[in-house]
Amino acid sequence: MTKCVLKNHLDGVRDLFFCANDPILTTVSEDATIKIWDTRSFDSEKDLEPFYTLRDSGSAIFAVTGN
Repeated sequence: MTKCVLKNHLDGVRDLFFCANDPILTTVSEDATIKIWDTRSFDSEKDLEPFYTLRDSGSAIFAVTGN
C-alpha cells in the first residue's frame, strides 16, 4: 500500500537519505537537483512537493550522505 508519491524529479532518482534527528528526506537525481522533503507531511498528502530544491549542479547527482 502506497501512502504518498514523490513525483517531483524530472529524471531517475539515484539516492536518498533519511535524517535520523529531523523529519527530513533528501533525494538526488540525474536531473541535477537535490530535493529536501518534510516527512511530517507524508501522512497528510498523496502527491507531495519538496520543501526545498537545489538546482543547477551542472550534471547528474548520484549519491547523498549525511549524519
